[in-house]
Amino acid sequence: YLSAGLTITKHNNTVYLSAGLTTTQHINTVYLSTGLTIAQHINTVYLSTGLTIAQHVDTVYLSAGLTIAQHINTVYLSAGLTITKHNNTVYLSAGLTTTQHINTVYL
Repeated sequence: YLSAGLTITKHNNTVYLSAGLTTTQHINTVYLSTGLTIAQHINTVYLSTGLTIAQHVDTVYLSAGLTIAQHINTVYLSAGLTITKHNNTVYLSAGLTTTQHINTVYL
C-alpha cells in the first residue's frame, strides 16, 4: 500500500521510492536497500527471508499460496483485481489509474 503522494522513479536499473529506499537490479539479483536480496535462479525467486516465489510459465506463485498471473499486458491478482497497462497508463480494476511520465510513476 502506498500512501498518497509517494512516487516511484526509475533511473537506469535502480528504482527509487520517494521515501528514500532504493532497489537495484544486477543481472538476476534484486538488492533492496534494507539489505534483503531477491535472487532469481532459473524460474524460482528466493527471498532472503527464506520465502520463495516460483514462476511457472506466466504465473508467479507466492509461497503463501497467492498467485499473480500475467497474460499479455494484464496482471491478475488472485483476489480478482486486475492491473492492465495501455500505452503509459496503468489501469486498476477498481477504476483508479496510475500514469507514467518519462521515468516517474504517479499515483
